[in-house]
Amino acid sequence: MDIRDILTVLLTTFAGMAVLYAPQPLFPALAERFGVSETAVASLITWSLVPMAIAPLFVGLLMQVIAPRYVLASSASLLGVTELAFAFTDLFIGVVVIRFLQGALVSMMLAATMTYVSLRAARVSRVMAFYVASSILGGLLGRLAAGYGAAWLGVPAVFIGISAVTIGGAALAWILSPEPETPDQKVELGRLTTVLRSSPLALLYGVVFSAFFVFTALLNFVPFRVSDLGVDGSGTAGLAY
Repeated sequence: MDIRDILTVLLTTFAGMAVLYAPQPLFPALAERFGVSETAVASLITWSLVPMAIAPLFVGLLMQVIAPRYVLASSASLLGVTELAFAFTDLFIGVVVIRFLQGALVSMMLAATMTYVSLRAARVSRVMAFYVASSILGGLLGRLAAGYGAAWLGVPAVFIGISAVTIGGAALAWILSPEPETPDQKVELGRLTTVLRSSPLALLYGVVFSAFFVFTALLNFVPFRVSDLGVDGSGTAGLAY
């Protein structure tokens, strides 16, 4: 992969994670804006994670007919548009729908990115290491920028800015280098049951499920706990992450 393709992959991954997690430090402000409870506003993360748990099972089928780079570019483009819609939506049910769509789109982006890297990179492990780092930075800096951005510029400005970064990454993704020709490899969903019947793998999936269950619950609680401690401001909540 040339440096332009690598940077494009990293930028879109960074933007996807920022979209996914930027609302977290803003939960108190969003709860007040939409007039909903803490539990309801925290569900915005849940609504985005639900499709992420399902979509990867079907993205492989999609990439049998559409090249991974096009799946990446189109999903990133749509993600940028939905983030812009999030900035201007005043109905809570509207942002719930948007978050559900965003979860599906981020899942498509990540699956397409990993497939593209596996097909294009000469040193897959090295590029994947950068990919993992960019996903972590996206979640970290997305929360931090959202917290301080909302404090300085207002909540809508945060999502407009993230939308701009995402659309910029999508524009670059449309001109990614083509993947090499590979033999057709059919994705068979029926093989999932075979994988799940493997005891070591089922145990591993259970451990990951439990760890992520606790991790996500704690992160959803952070901004409210910071507020309870008498520390005001979304910037401080963002810094807590």
